Amino acid sequence: MKKTLAIVLIAMGLVAAVSAQESVTEMKYFSIESSVVMGYSIPDEKVVGGSSFLLDFAVADNFALGVQTMMFNTSTVAAMKLGFYMNESLGFAATFGTSGTIGYFGVGAFMNLLKNASDTGLSNAIKLRLEYLFPETGIGDGLIALTAGFGLGL
Repeated sequence: MKKTLAIVLIAMGLVAAVSAQESVTEMKYFSIESSVVMGYSIPDEKVVGGSSFLLDFAVADNFALGVQTMMFNTSTVAAMKLGFYMNESLGFAATFGTSGTIGYFGVGAFMNLLKNASDTGLSNAIKLRLEYLFPETGIGDGLIALTAGFGLGL
């Protein structure tokens, strides 16, 4: 399962690198993203669900820094997220956070769908994320998460 996830993430990166044009974020200054999260907990061997809220700030043409809260069935993770955009559609993210006293780390890829920008400066997009989050206790005790959300940016 871990090898399959790694292969998918690497394949997405290769496709993004080949098709990369001018890298831009979906927002000029900041964006707010609200999402539904579905995942598979490896140590518990069960499907989990929840929600996510992300506030992203554009710090460069292809880089965003954000704060995120993910609420699952049994826990809440507060995190900082670093996002690197390969192009307008694809990018990679790293997550650093905590749930209570346990630190969490994560890596993943995201894809912007139906990106739309208006003359007023507002933009919106549907965003899909595939991430692997794991606690500081071990990389094998992680969670594979698929997130689908709506983002509104300025």
